[in-house]
Amino acid sequence: MSPRKDNPVRRNQPGERLPWVDLPVGGPAGSPPRVPAGSKLLAPGKALWKSIWSTPAASQWGESEIPQAVLLCQLHDEWNQKRDKAVLTEARHLRTALGLTAKSRNELRWRIVDGDTVLEQNGKDTPAGDARARLRVVG
Repeated sequence: MSPRKDNPVRRNQPGERLPWVDLPVGGPAGSPPRVPAGSKLLAPGKALWKSIWSTPAASQWGESEIPQAVLLCQLHDEWNQKRDKAVLTEARHLRTALGLTAKSRNELRWRIVDGDTVLEQNGKDTPAGDARARLRVVG
């Protein structure tokens, strides 16, 4: 059998990775967008709406993510009323799709930065400063 030839179309070959996208630690500037008319969010859902729009991931959202964000807030309201575990599963998927978890930010190649300091990359917090300064002798 002859060795497999490199195929430039194959996706699992190591190659160039996408560059990291820097997210501001404070989230997007300005106030969150208004809840779309007809969404009928209750108080917990409205509080979640304000909360998710202040996350670093919200700086990457556009008009296409607004329906997903509304649905997440509606599921939050539904959970507060019924305590149905199926609601939590769907909410978890939406949080992942919106980049609200560390794992999803890593997959999207988003990292949280404060100025020139990277605070989170690869889903892990990165303390500021030199790594050697944090080391200490034990034992």
